[in-house]
Amino acid sequence: MPIDNTDDQYEILFEGPDDTPFGNFYVTATYSRNGMYDAQYVPQRAGVYKVTIMLLGYLGKEDQQIKGSPFTVVVYPGEILP
Repeated sequence: MPIDNTDDQYEILFEGPDDTPFGNFYVTATYSRNGMYDAQYVPQRAGVYKVTIMLLGYLGKEDQQIKGSPFTVVVYPGEILP
C-alpha cells in the first residue's frame, strides 16, 4: 500500500539521442496522492530518450531507481510554438 509522503526527493535523469545528455529540460513534478507524482517535461529535440527516475537517499540510505525505471520515451518533431 502506497504511503502518502510528500517529503521524498526525486531526481529525473535524461539521456538523449545518441546516448548523450542533451539540451535543457523544463521539468515540473507535483505530488498527486498515494505515493504518486505527476511529472511533465519539455525536451528541445526530437529523438529517443532514456528517462531514469531516482529516489534520493536520506538518513544514510543510498539513492535508488524507482520501479519501472529507466524507460524509453520517443519524442517526435512537432509544431514550433513561440
